[in-house]
Amino acid sequence: MINDERSPQVPNQKQNPISRSQALPGWKTDVQTKSEVQAGDETGFFGAIVTNFTQILIRIISRILLPLLSKIEVRSEGFEDKDIKPLIFISNHKSYFDALVIAYSFPFFSKIFPLRFITWDRFFQGFFSRILFRSMGSYPAYYGQGIERSLQTPREILKNRGAVVFFIEGSCFRDDELHPAKPGAAILALRSPDAKILPFAIRGSYKIGRLFRRPQVQTTIGKPFYLKDKIDITTSTPEQVSELFMNEISNLYGDLR
Repeated sequence: MINDERSPQVPNQKQNPISRSQALPGWKTDVQTKSEVQAGDETGFFGAIVTNFTQILIRIISRILLPLLSKIEVRSEGFEDKDIKPLIFISNHKSYFDALVIAYSFPFFSKIFPLRFITWDRFFQGFFSRILFRSMGSYPAYYGQGIERSLQTPREILKNRGAVVFFIEGSCFRDDELHPAKPGAAILALRSPDAKILPFAIRGSYKIGRLFRRPQVQTTIGKPFYLKDKIDITTSTPEQVSELFMNEISNLYGDLR
């Protein structure tokens, strides 16, 4: 059991009860837009082959590189490696190495792979970087274009029984604290009741790469759950779900000492 006194405190998020239409402005459930067609193309057969191959390479690299650069320890609290897709994978974010850390933390042929990452738009601006990140299974966040546009691709992935990764703090924080969650993963979870949620916590990865040091890096894999088993999805707001998600990560994170 986790000692609550040891768990880091996550700042309370403002909870303003709002209607479903207010929480999801302009959300289209039946009309397929041109952007949604493009989002579907990113999850197509050819893309799946490339992503699977690239992520196998990433898992090989993680098993070679991370033990050289760090002392990495992986823990599990109730996770069983079985088919739990569609899956929303939620984690805190400490380093650009975190994708490798996640790849290392699961069995090589784990059923959660391949994982699809929502990624900073800037990584898709250059021709070669765009090819690289798309081959890895990443897709842009479309910052500033509205939550509907940002979540079109992960919605398509979940419809195809895939797994999407959200670093729910919304940015990379190079410290030992947890930070309030952004609402994207919460909104997606509210609209995807059949998707399981897998919490994951990372500590210390921001220290990887420091010269002549092998820092301690720790991860904990939580127990997957359905959102409807934790909260009333018919009345809950994205803010309440975001707070729930951060509490799940905080409980895992607090035991990483």
